[in-house]
Amino acid sequence: YTSAQNGDWMDFMTWSPLGVPIPGDVVIINHNVVMDTVLAYSSGSVTVNVGGSLVNDSFGRDIWLYGAGASFTNNGTTTMRNMLLTDGSFSNFGDFNIKVISNNIILNNTGNIIGVDSLLNLGTLNNDGTINIMTFFNNNTINNYGTIQGLTTVVDSMWNEGTFLNDAGALLKADSATNNGLFTNNGTIEYLQFTNYVNGIFTNNNSLSFDDITNLGDFTNTGTMVGSHNMWNVEDFDNTSSGQITLTTSFLNADS
Repeated sequence: YTSAQNGDWMDFMTWSPLGVPIPGDVVIINHNVVMDTVLAYSSGSVTVNVGGSLVNDSFGRDIWLYGAGASFTNNGTTTMRNMLLTDGSFSNFGDFNIKVISNNIILNNTGNIIGVDSLLNLGTLNNDGTINIMTFFNNNTINNYGTIQGLTTVVDSMWNEGTFLNDAGALLKADSATNNGLFTNNGTIEYLQFTNYVNGIFTNNNSLSFDDITNLGDFTNTGTMVGSHNMWNVEDFDNTSSGQITLTTSFLNADS
């Protein structure tokens, strides 16, 4: 099915050929389509092309991909309430407005994912674009090559229990940030309050600015750290020969 005109998803006049797409169909959207039903696919695909849009109605609609043969690709504008990705493939190259994301697959973003209240990542998230998000929990893999920040300025709270790469040229801006996994920064991080927790292995290879840092795990600095307030080390902290730390207020070491 290819959109033939602007209209509701459930209106057969919206589509060519005449009819209403169902799960398993291949859907191509070139117009402004209003999502007036939930979207649950175990197979088939939905593609929103440049200039096209898929926007939920006033009830708020959800997307669920739960089969290996299911895919969703956004090149235009998509606005939904919640998205659950348990199987299949998802790629965003345009503007994707979503409130809640639960990801168990490979999620690729090279566009803009905006308006996210919360994200649970149990799969792999590859970000080459911009993600504006309020809170997130990572228990698998996040590779940030673009920008991850809050809805206005900084992410309100984040917890990394898995593997997080903030690569060269990437930017992460967050408050109330905790790392209890493997975290590598090759780009730029701006933290307000940051804790490297008991099982956390954190390596800063480039630029890290913060208000306060507490290290309860393993922390290695080969780059530049600038703190506007305090730093507290309770475990192992290694500032290598290339590392530089500037603190405005105080430093407390309770271990090594």
